[in-house]
Amino acid sequence: MLGGIMTHRSSGNEIIRDILENDVYDDSMCNGFRTLYPKAWGHYEFNDRDDTIYPPGYAGLLTEKVQDLKLVGSDPDKMKFFRNAWSFVPKCYFDWRETFKYNPELVKFRQDNEGHLHGTVIGPIEKGIFFETPLLAINSQTFNEENNWLPDDNWHEVLYQSIDRMKEARLQVAEFAMRRRAYNWMHDEATSILYKRGGSFKNGGIYVGASVPYHSYFSGLAPKGTVAHQWPMFHAAVFGIEWANQTANAAWRAVYGDNVATALMDTFTDEFFWATLTPELAHLFKSFRFDSGNMIRQLNLANCFLTHPSVGVDPTAVTLMPTDSLDEHEAIRLSKHIRNLGYKDAFGIGGHFTNNKDFFKKTPAYRPLRTVIKLVAVSLNEGETWLKTAKLSNTPGKYTGETNKIAEYLRHIQKHPFPFPFSG
Repeated sequence: MLGGIMTHRSSGNEIIRDILENDVYDDSMCNGFRTLYPKAWGHYEFNDRDDTIYPPGYAGLLTEKVQDLKLVGSDPDKMKFFRNAWSFVPKCYFDWRETFKYNPELVKFRQDNEGHLHGTVIGPIEKGIFFETPLLAINSQTFNEENNWLPDDNWHEVLYQSIDRMKEARLQVAEFAMRRRAYNWMHDEATSILYKRGGSFKNGGIYVGASVPYHSYFSGLAPKGTVAHQWPMFHAAVFGIEWANQTANAAWRAVYGDNVATALMDTFTDEFFWATLTPELAHLFKSFRFDSGNMIRQLNLANCFLTHPSVGVDPTAVTLMPTDSLDEHEAIRLSKHIRNLGYKDAFGIGGHFTNNKDFFKKTPAYRPLRTVIKLVAVSLNEGETWLKTAKLSNTPGKYTGETNKIAEYLRHIQKHPFPFPFSG
């Protein structure tokens, strides 16, 4: 630890071991940006939602670890697996991807006088997009190492019991657990346990796969993930909030057609998404992802729109997928509700598998970090001029961006209420 004794301090390239140790939605979006907006730049900002006070010198330590990422390469076997699993992505993209190298000069961390951590990633989106998840994972593991926080010896047993309850409820679960994992070795073990104890969905089990290609390789199940908030945020900056959802959806479909056809609704609130979605496009989505707000209300809102006579989507053909801070108890509760509405259900579960406070019961001070890295501005001319953007949410505490831009977006979406009568 900084100024003390610790068991081990991992380097950046010990924490991130392969360029495919990253969230697959960054690959799907990067391919989209390279295809449609090849000169786009992004300005990303780090945000600690709990305003954590980090120890003196911590930003410098993170900076050293970011420099280590220059050493991270690609395992040919894992890249071959990824190519085959996502064969709908062009060969030219994978040819470029396997030569990818992190550019640490795009990343800056600093601390203020109180010790709060601030960070930015600024540069070409095709380079900067791949820093989000690794930086969050490095920060989480570093913070735990500096505090000498280790899981209880029986943390596997806690995970076993959770998986067994999911199996009993016959859930379908994807692992979305890298960004704020406690340690990479815990992530490795958790995905292995999920696959072995939970069983592959192909054989009647609960596990449908991981969001990280690096971990997907070991199960042989295709990486699971589609799109993140920065895709509609980018389109809001370029085309305006009025057309953000429409242009983002149209651009995504232009690149991927019927592949990775999951809608993420809450970037500017679910209500605004539904208010700007056409019935024709609603029929083209295979699944809908719920990432913030009161889940029961958001599920009911989706059902109200999709089953309205003017839209007419068949619930049995659609999957509803909650992904917001779930444990097995909440997933089981939501599963019952989704099935009662007549839809298929699936779940993306993250920190519960790799940074669960119940894994650290012998460490009363332990708490998982709540950190994000979000897009705040974009450039179409390699950084000469910038267009600001913001992310709203169904949960006000999750807003990101400058206050004026958030206020502008909030004023606009109020002009577009949910299009049908809804009582909750």
